[in-house]
Parts: sequence; C-alpha cells; structure tokens
Amino acid sequence: MADIFVFGDSIGVGAWDEQGGWVDRVKQNLMQRKLGNPENSATELYNLSIDGDTSGDVSKRIYQELLSRRKPWSTNEDVVLVAIGTNDVYAVDTPDNFPYSPQDYVENLSTIFDSVNSLGLRIAFQSLDPVDEQRTMPCSWGPYYWSNERVRIFNNSLKDFCEKRD
Repeated sequence: MADIFVFGDSIGVGAWDEQGGWVDRVKQNLMQRKLGNPENSATELYNLSIDGDTSGDVSKRIYQELLSRRKPWSTNEDVVLVAIGTNDVYAVDTPDNFPYSPQDYVENLSTIFDSVNSLGLRIAFQSLDPVDEQRTMPCSWGPYYWSNERVRIFNNSLKDFCEKRD
C-alpha cells in the first residue's frame, strides 16, 4: 500500500480542533482499518504540516522531508498531498498590505511540484478553505486579515497551475 505524506499549515496540524484536525482523523481511520485486518499492507500517513507554514516554507523543505521518510521498499505509489496557502493569503496591518502575491504562490507551487516529481511520486493539491470574515477581518490575535476574495484569487491561481500540469 502507498504511504501518504501531507504538507500543510495549522489546518493540517489541527490547531484549534479538539479532535486533532482532518489529517489526524484520516490517520485514525487508516489505523482502525489496519487493526481490523492485520494482513492488509499498512499505509503510513505522515503529517508534515507545520503551524504558520507558507508555500515558500514547504517549497524549501519538502524534498528533504520526503527523502528522509521514504523506506527502501517504498514505491512510486506513495502520494504527497499539499494543503498549503492559507498563510500566503493574509494581509498585515491593513486589509490590503499583502506580503505574498499570487505569483509568489505559483512559483512556490512549481518548486513543490518539481521536487515531488523528481522523486517520481504522485502529488495532489488541496484548495484553500473559505474563511469566516467576521473573525478574520481582523483576527483577534493580531493585525492580520484574511478575506474570501483573496482566498478565491489564490484558489484560481492554484487551479490554473494544476490544469497546466495535468
């Protein structure tokens, strides 16, 4: 069975989620299946998400992270799931002061894609989740702003990127 490598941010980590987030839920489901039928090959899920990561952060570490976790018997059936971009979308101090552009995001996605592709692995990108603007314009923990319009722009950039590589 293929191993699964998830790269993401606080959403992947499960920050603020009493049940540990979606990645942990998938891992628990895989573990229950494994325990229910020990003869099946075990799929390992590696949650390599880091709270606060941007696409740039993932692009710098993904190749080495994958190399260090793949086993000698690993196959090209392994899957890399990239759920990153929420921290690329925000504005700081004012709602229109963006540290990252959609072009920066696409360049980072390209580096991520090339790194995974160079290892002969399959890759999937997950779109960004909408935000609750009543809580994110601004956030309670600092002068940070997340808007659904900005999420839409980055999701369109992600979609265009993926369609060009399909």
